[in-house]
Amino acid sequence: MNAHPTIISAAKLLKEKWPTCSTWNNDELLNWIGIFNAKRQIGIVMDGDECVGVGAVRFLNSIEESKDIYNDDPNGHIAWIEVVVTSKPMAVQTLWLAMKARCSANVTKMGGTNVYTGVSRLYDFERYFKLLMNDRICYGRRLQGT
Repeated sequence: MNAHPTIISAAKLLKEKWPTCSTWNNDELLNWIGIFNAKRQIGIVMDGDECVGVGAVRFLNSIEESKDIYNDDPNGHIAWIEVVVTSKPMAVQTLWLAMKARCSANVTKMGGTNVYTGVSRLYDFERYFKLLMNDRICYGRRLQGT
């Protein structure tokens, strides 16, 4: 399968930073990216030729719908974050701005599953977004492991 160099870079970053896909082969990972790319629900942040951030989102109506990756309702009120991985702090806010631009007016909650604990949670969308956009807090360092 021939993939665009940006997609290949994104796959490499995902493989390095996201434990969920650590056992996937290249075709499985590219297929996963394709599911979100087909709906324009994946964000890739590049810094020159280097991929520094990848995020994927889908829209749901209940937390129970999150268990099936193919569940997606463009008018859903939950922005379900599948993954956010970054290697540079600036990528976190860039991904969130891109995701917010894709959200419908119906979105009031955001949620995701912690890959380390397996716990799924929902948060107030606007409150969480404002926290992430706060320049005094740098979430990127935590995501980088520094």
